[in-house]
Amino acid sequence: MQRNLLKTHATLLEQLLRLADPLWLAAAGVAAHAVYFGRAPLPDDYWFAILLGATLCLGVMPLAGVYRPQRGMSLTVELRALFNAWLVLAACGLAFLFATKTGIAYSRVWSGLW
Repeated sequence: MQRNLLKTHATLLEQLLRLADPLWLAAAGVAAHAVYFGRAPLPDDYWFAILLGATLCLGVMPLAGVYRPQRGMSLTVELRALFNAWLVLAACGLAFLFATKTGIAYSRVWSGLW
């Protein structure tokens, strides 16, 4: 059995994570809508917010250092990078709602669940 299987496939794994994170984010938005609103169809405003969040995730997560090699790093450093990335995503979402004056179109419960 090959001992350095992850090391040889690290680039592929990193790329898969970079693609999977926005998909998980979008799935969480759809799931939050289903939990709170039941079978009601997802309005266009919500689709736009979900797609915007997923797109921002593509840019913010790498900049926050979420995908950099973590060898020798403590769990605290990893969690701090992840927390900072989510904080920036939330701040971008709030800035969007403020700048476009569309905050009333979105449920606060849905936003909190998402």
